[in-house]
Amino acid sequence: MKENNPTVMLTLDRPRELRFGHRAMKRWAAYTGKSVAELETTVMNPVDAEILLFFMLEQDAAAHNEALDMGQMEDLLDMAPLGVIYEKLSEAVNAAFPDAGEAAKAHRAGTAEKNVGRAEAGTGKNA
Repeated sequence: MKENNPTVMLTLDRPRELRFGHRAMKRWAAYTGKSVAELETTVMNPVDAEILLFFMLEQDAAAHNEALDMGQMEDLLDMAPLGVIYEKLSEAVNAAFPDAGEAAKAHRAGTAEKNVGRAEAGTGKNA
């Protein structure tokens, strides 16, 4: 089951698992009012990134019988270099969407192929 639940290790006060699964995504979206489409800008904003990291760390904290709250995040994140935190955050988000790049390429290829067919058929629909 673990292979279907990609995690990224981030060492803070102890090694912790970052996981951007459905629960974390849903809780983050409800808390921030943002959509998954806004993830790229979220990762670049320190306040938003902290909130995202909180929801990604919740499952790990629960697995270790810890109570994690948003007020602990600044001190917790200060335990690792910023570059490492942002690298691991990006890895965890990318791990949640492993086929996103391939799916986008396939979609673009399919759209281009469809448009070529329309142009050849002379349908006049967005060729």
